[in-house]
Amino acid sequence: MSKKIICMFLIIIACFAFCSCKKQDYTVTYIDSDPASSADCPFQRRYTEAAGTVYKSDKNKNFSDNLDNLLKKKPETVICLNGDAKADMLSASRMNGDITFVLQDIKLNGIPSNMICVNVDCFTTSFVVGNFAGYFTGTAHVSFIAQTRNSVASRVCDGFAAGAEFASQGTCDTYFADEEEKSLEDLAKKAAEDGSDVIFVYSADGFDKVRTALADTDVKLIGVDREVDDTVICSFGADMEKIYTDLINKINDGSSGGTRLNYGLSFFDIKISDSPEVNDSVRTNFEELKKDVMEGNLFIPEKKDDGNSDFSVLD
Repeated sequence: MSKKIICMFLIIIACFAFCSCKKQDYTVTYIDSDPASSADCPFQRRYTEAAGTVYKSDKNKNFSDNLDNLLKKKPETVICLNGDAKADMLSASRMNGDITFVLQDIKLNGIPSNMICVNVDCFTTSFVVGNFAGYFTGTAHVSFIAQTRNSVASRVCDGFAAGAEFASQGTCDTYFADEEEKSLEDLAKKAAEDGSDVIFVYSADGFDKVRTALADTDVKLIGVDREVDDTVICSFGADMEKIYTDLINKINDGSSGGTRLNYGLSFFDIKISDSPEVNDSVRTNFEELKKDVMEGNLFIPEKKDDGNSDFSVLD
């Protein structure tokens, strides 16, 4: 066999290998269902960073129009974190069978074969963090503040409040800036004046402003993707690289179409401050509760009116 034929043969093999590999290189595009209201959502921001390719929606158009414009670009996979876009994503999936759609949703039944529903379970992790906050204060006089009550923020809020109440049978005050028609700083000051010892500031852009506004108080803060110190006693965030890697692997192997992927506490990082104010008892309680949740030994009802008003460790 001549050298020329051998070279041609090797080139053909190389081209085939390249094409085969490239087929697995999914063009994953993140699209925001409401760029105006959810740009300040920490978890959504993490998702866009992980996805790499972000379709910048026109804030003057509705989600359906933005999605249609994106689909004209023929992406292989479309991710939308906001469950409020479910109807439009479902409709698009039925019209575009060659595209994989990934939707944040926990309730959808009859998931199309070219759709994967993702449940990044903020509720369980927020419950553990809320329990830490309530146990830290001893009175569960804590607050949760956010800019907008979207689907993700509501779930984080519900979990945090439930955990704080479980810690000491207290209450958690919740505030959403768009509903109160006040700034996050004003809401934080109000929460502090009303006696909150710990405030969870669920905001990517507003956190530092709140911290500055409360600089002259003894209020402790909880945030998302923040460095912990004597003031910020707890911070947590989804390990989006870990989640994204798992998601892409499942898209590539074609095994998860029409299913729901659940990413719970083990896919989140929770950091606790080294401050001496967080005593050993609080730390031990946090580690034990986290262990119970991860091992499935703690029953956490979604709502207190679901017929299971008590949060209890299972026998």
